[in-house]
Amino acid sequence: MRRGADAVRRFRCVGSVVGIALLSIVSTAGTIAAPVLVDGHSLLLVALSPRLLHLTVAAGEVPFGTFFVVAVARLAVADPLHFLLGRRFGTRLEVGVRRRSPRAAAALEDARAVVARAGLLAILVRPVGSVLAAAGACRLRPVPTALADLVGTAVHVVLVYQGGRLLLPLTAGLPYPVLLAGSSAVAIGVAMATARVRLRKVAARGAG
Repeated sequence: MRRGADAVRRFRCVGSVVGIALLSIVSTAGTIAAPVLVDGHSLLLVALSPRLLHLTVAAGEVPFGTFFVVAVARLAVADPLHFLLGRRFGTRLEVGVRRRSPRAAAALEDARAVVARAGLLAILVRPVGSVLAAAGACRLRPVPTALADLVGTAVHVVLVYQGGRLLLPLTAGLPYPVLLAGSSAVAIGVAMATARVRLRKVAARGAG
């Protein structure tokens, strides 16, 4: 009986890793094809690579209902896989990830600290893979976690759609490289601000 349970857990673990890897490949392919798909096929682009830029562009072209269903489904599809990995490995997941990507490991560690304090609220505010993995590591219950993930993702999609509609007069007709450069500049700014906050936390711990 125990061997059967162990086999099921191993199967879920391998399936989660394979699923996340396949979705990453699909996302990369969508990003590569974005300059072609962004003009007239933005919904397909969202289904392949749901980056914020692609969501924003699609919001200006696609009816809300269709946009909402495709965006929520694509953004949430990998979240149960991250949750299962976090639940299976706990903090060991951070150790394994750190060997390949210290930055990703730091994101997992920060997410776990936030989830440990805020619980489901952290998922509602930021329903992304690292937070779902942290939820699994913190042993949050699966059903409330799934509900919080869906609600948080739905709210995120609605806000992005409204933002995309508001930005439409500014972004309409701009070539993809210009849109990409603008979104990259914003992302770099956010990353630098996050890095400064993290350095301050490290300095504060050292001083304490």
